[in-house]
Amino acid sequence: MEFKWYRYSDDGLKDGFDIRNEVFVKEIGYPTDVEFDDTDRISEHVVLYVDGKPVANARLFPEGDTLRFGRLCTYVQERGKGYGRACVEECIRRAKERGAKEMILGAMIEKVPFYESLGFTAYGDVFFEEEFPHRMMKITLKG
Repeated sequence: MEFKWYRYSDDGLKDGFDIRNEVFVKEIGYPTDVEFDDTDRISEHVVLYVDGKPVANARLFPEGDTLRFGRLCTYVQERGKGYGRACVEECIRRAKERGAKEMILGAMIEKVPFYESLGFTAYGDVFFEEEFPHRMMKITLKG
């Protein structure tokens, strides 16, 4: 496994965007203009490669004095191999490296147990993003 971090203008980001298009647009049904937004321009994007092939993607961006995590996705044929968990752990590592005290995310309701297993806590009311119920989650980071 190898993680590569990209900014919006980096050529390699296409690998991450291809995964997001496949998962969020084609599989889940998010409109393209919702999935690819202005937040991409201010985000750091991580792509996980296995044997040189991109398999998973996520992004981090500043929101107030925290870092917000999002757009975690893995190609369907690569699921169940721990790649999503590895991406979250890499983003936690990166957030700590950047000095963030907290990392937050909006999780689809069915993904809440996954994030809880990584140390995140749900808070606030259920909200809807493109008709899908979500909960906010956070993890406190130490150094």
